[in-house]
Amino acid sequence: MNNLYKDHYVASVTSFWNRVRKLCREKKMTINSVSKEVGYNERTLVVMKCKRSMPAEDKVRKMAELFGVSYDYLVKGIFAEEGDGNGKRYFVPIQRQSSVQAEGEESSEPAGFMEMPDNLRPYKDNLLLLYVAGDSMEPTLVRGDLAACDRDGYAGAGIYAIQREGILVMKRVEKLPGKWLIISDNSKYPVLEEPADSGTLRIVGRLRGVYKEM
Repeated sequence: MNNLYKDHYVASVTSFWNRVRKLCREKKMTINSVSKEVGYNERTLVVMKCKRSMPAEDKVRKMAELFGVSYDYLVKGIFAEEGDGNGKRYFVPIQRQSSVQAEGEESSEPAGFMEMPDNLRPYKDNLLLLYVAGDSMEPTLVRGDLAACDRDGYAGAGIYAIQREGILVMKRVEKLPGKWLIISDNSKYPVLEEPADSGTLRIVGRLRGVYKEM
């Protein structure tokens, strides 16, 4: 088993089966037929899916070939591959809210993956996806919404992913002389202020898209 497979074996089991289900739907195949095609008993992959276990590496490679995708994609879920005349398809990990402890340090266990919509392609090399938690940004952002942000820092007043106390949150942010204003859309939360030089606030990037159902 190579390092790529080992590294993502546990972290990506759920995402792996989500991708298998999606690809089966796209290719108009059943998981039973895939199981037979890769050399398993008809029900083997169904049982593995229910038990949240992964097929053997050689079977995954056969599955990738059968689906017409790369092995890296099927295991990792993030890649760029040639599309069918529409350019490349990009898959991006969804970060957990506590996953970015310092700039450039991300969890090896993403919450899932999303195929990048065309409108986000300008940010494809600099994109952060995370699920909204809590109610502080209601009604604009609701718990469970998927927020897509760039990683370009502050670019004028707006909604941003920010890091406070080691956790990524979504807030309205405005920079004033000597301080930051941190604003929740839900009126029950007070406006917060941070000194501009406090070092306790990191502006990650501006909100570029919201996805209600993933």
